[in-house]
Amino acid sequence: MSPRPNVSAERKPQILQAAAQVFLNKGFAAARMEDIARQAELSVGNLYRYFPGKLDITLALMELFLEPSLSVSNDLLTATGTCRERLEESFLRVLEKQDPAMLTLYGEMYHLARYEPRVHAVLQDYNLRYQKIVAAILQQGLARGELRPADPDALAFAFQSIFDGFMQNMALTPEPLDLPAVLRQTFNMLFDGLSITRSSAA
Repeated sequence: MSPRPNVSAERKPQILQAAAQVFLNKGFAAARMEDIARQAELSVGNLYRYFPGKLDITLALMELFLEPSLSVSNDLLTATGTCRERLEESFLRVLEKQDPAMLTLYGEMYHLARYEPRVHAVLQDYNLRYQKIVAAILQQGLARGELRPADPDALAFAFQSIFDGFMQNMALTPEPLDLPAVLRQTFNMLFDGLSITRSSAA
């Protein structure tokens, strides 16, 4: 006898997709569980079987949204290439997959973190984990003589701030970006100041 399908595993992504659409249309604050249930074509009672409340849906959606950037960056920690090549690739691989509509939720998450402790904790943990990976990649570049002396933790904070800026501003860009070209210019600007040249090495 074949195992019964895990209905919960199939239903939860549908609920999160429905919730994302409701949050985009109404914002986190105005959205209600009734709205999400209607969008997901579920009864409100059934929705509560999967998620205890709207905040739990929000946190699950955040994990779905944030984890890929950590996974990509972590994979590049042990990849070949200079630290610049790997950091630029991590930006490109994450950003090129983003749906501009979903990026609107990224800004909403930061707004929500101002007054919701659990959201604040999730974003803070994500930021620290991301910065730790980026700092490790930069430290490798420093050890290999690719960069002039600098504090990798401070640089990691700056890199994440730039990454967050891309995530939020791409949601407001009226025309599609030539993302590889824009990232190349951004990284040229950054690494012109960080890279060791003949004059700075002398």
